[in-house]
Amino acid sequence: MIMRGKGISSIIDSLSKLFSSPVILLNYKWQTISASSQNTSVAELTAAAVNTLQDLSDISSPTSLCFINTSVRERCCMLVYPVKTYRHEGYLLSFHSPDQWTGLFGLTLEQASNVIGMELTKSQAVKERSRRHKNEFFSDLIEGYITSEQEALNRGKRCGLIKGRSSVVLTMRNDEVHHMHQRFPNYEGSAPPKGDNITEQEEQYEHIKRLFGELEHSFVMFTKHDTYCLLLSIPESGWDEAKITEQLSGMLKVLHHETGLSLSIGMGKPATNVLGVRHSYTEAVNALQFGYWLKRKQFVQSYQAKDIGYLFHMLPHNELKQFYDATLNGLLHIADEHEKRVAAHLERFLRYPMPACRNIQATFRSSKYGGLSTGKV
Repeated sequence: MIMRGKGISSIIDSLSKLFSSPVILLNYKWQTISASSQNTSVAELTAAAVNTLQDLSDISSPTSLCFINTSVRERCCMLVYPVKTYRHEGYLLSFHSPDQWTGLFGLTLEQASNVIGMELTKSQAVKERSRRHKNEFFSDLIEGYITSEQEALNRGKRCGLIKGRSSVVLTMRNDEVHHMHQRFPNYEGSAPPKGDNITEQEEQYEHIKRLFGELEHSFVMFTKHDTYCLLLSIPESGWDEAKITEQLSGMLKVLHHETGLSLSIGMGKPATNVLGVRHSYTEAVNALQFGYWLKRKQFVQSYQAKDIGYLFHMLPHNELKQFYDATLNGLLHIADEHEKRVAAHLERFLRYPMPACRNIQATFRSSKYGGLSTGKV
């Protein structure tokens, strides 16, 4: 069946027909990968099996069990065979009535679990190769090794890039890993994972991809170092940053609730062509870094040009204090009425920039500073 290109679901259905009984494949987190389609009691049997298996301390070798649950009496005998690749993938289960039980079932399931393990290994290798190709392409694009739009489109065609479509880059990082790396520069949590950590990174990748699939925007996902990246397509209706920010904030909360994973997002400016993805990525990384400078978690930060507030955040606190004492502290002790009015309007300007601007201009024109030019003010 495998040589003819049949998938795992076909193997499960064939086993079920051969046994005349339900067959289920679970992953190591007890989630159903595949189940025989011709049996109506699969959901009930799966629930009973998971409740039983979770209480066992060791299921690393083939196991046979019998349920005492009366609701599954007709299929109370269960065979469990672990499925392994380079890691523990899950379990192959079959359910039988007591009078069906024969030794041939175990031999058949053992062979099937080996074949399924090889098929999962092949599927994983194909997925990893495809992901590696995608990551290498976007790394070359972002780092400037691709200099022509035609080359970018030719190489990015397999990744879903389309000529003339605008897009935005989102960058995401694990908050805990970032803050640990800030506290301990030699912390290796952000390095490429090894061993069991590969499974953890894959799980995070798939969780993010599944959750963000609910967006109305199509996207391409890739990774660069310790950062998950999404290239989000902008629909013809236009880019609504406020709306997408609200949606992303909600998704981060859902992701944290479901998995305990705390992520933050930096958002670049829209790129109108493929080569502009490089700049959008840089902006997204800067936005993400700025959010972390503010000591925040689970945030969505869009890129903003570096204004005076941004520059202030880059200065040490003691230097800011010195600047305040030398420059701004005197505003608290103004005696002149005109200066008091100016200070009041400046405060309004900082809170409500556009409405206050006209009032400030009027105040300056009527004050002793009226002769100064706008630039000098």
